[in-house]
Amino acid sequence: MQQDYGASNIKVLKGLEAVRKRPGMYIGDTGHRGLHHLVYEVIDNSIDVVNALSSELHMTIYRDGKIHEQDFKQGIPQGPLEVTGTTRKTGTTIEFAADPSIFTETVTFEYDYLAKRFKELAYLNPFITIKFIDERTATKEEYHFEGGIAQYVTDMNKREVVANVYSFSGKADDIEFDIALMYNDNT
Repeated sequence: MQQDYGASNIKVLKGLEAVRKRPGMYIGDTGHRGLHHLVYEVIDNSIDVVNALSSELHMTIYRDGKIHEQDFKQGIPQGPLEVTGTTRKTGTTIEFAADPSIFTETVTFEYDYLAKRFKELAYLNPFITIKFIDERTATKEEYHFEGGIAQYVTDMNKREVVANVYSFSGKADDIEFDIALMYNDNT
């Protein structure tokens, strides 16, 4: 007996339901790699994915002299975005707990794994500052590299410098690029 397969057999998942039922489509997997990818999503401004895969998320936005805050549980707003105070700061703080019903392998973040990525992002984006606080150990790091990719090349060099870093930036066909080169005595 042959059954027909048609549009009636397809279920369209919408909004958060799609992310929560198929998280691997958004973050690769729900293991160690996917867990840490959640943090990368926050840094890369895809808070909606992180929100859907978190048991809880608290968002604080410092903008236009005001502090805005909102809480979520499993991606669902627990109230509207509210103005809770005034500030001279700008930026966004995201605090979240990965949902253990989705991340069944682990929900424990590895400090070194995240610190490496934050440092790379700070080198690649010289106009931002990333403040990383591990509340488990009270470890605090701040990443800001005004020299960008040229500073990265300099800091990466472990040998005697033969010549200073040569760097340049450009744009071709709406693609921006930064290039940095350095010679050293590595043989």
